[in-house]
Amino acid sequence: MPEDLPLTKTGSLKPHLAAAICYMPLMYVHFFGSIVFLVSEPKEHGFVRRHAAQSLLLTATWIGSTVLFLVLMFVTPMVFILIGAMLSGISEELGALMMFVGIGGEILFGIIAIADSFAGIVALMGMTLASAMEKDIRLPVLGGLAARLVGDEG
Repeated sequence: MPEDLPLTKTGSLKPHLAAAICYMPLMYVHFFGSIVFLVSEPKEHGFVRRHAAQSLLLTATWIGSTVLFLVLMFVTPMVFILIGAMLSGISEELGALMMFVGIGGEILFGIIAIADSFAGIVALMGMTLASAMEKDIRLPVLGGLAARLVGDEG
């Protein structure tokens, strides 16, 4: 990160501290802080705006994946239990197997949803620390998208 970046318009913070606030996973600080910095900072403060956009994209991705795994956790057993009920007329063993697979799917997607939630918190904490230590990290895919959204390709 270049040392000659100006202080932020919002709060007169050093840019790396503003970027750290964008990722701080504490009572939605990262979410509201990112929105404030994204809206209030001028286009010349691309560093802060890019981190605000990247934080919002990371949060949206995290929430979306968690919701997906929770839906799969509830839908998978229902589908397999219905298939098992239909197949139990043909073979009781096959029907029982399908019901067992459905319950296993519920457990599997529940574990994945918990791991996904943990991974989101760890990602936000890691980005908070990296930003506070003046490291400019662009996440794969999300970093490039955030840079294009705010017009900061540099």
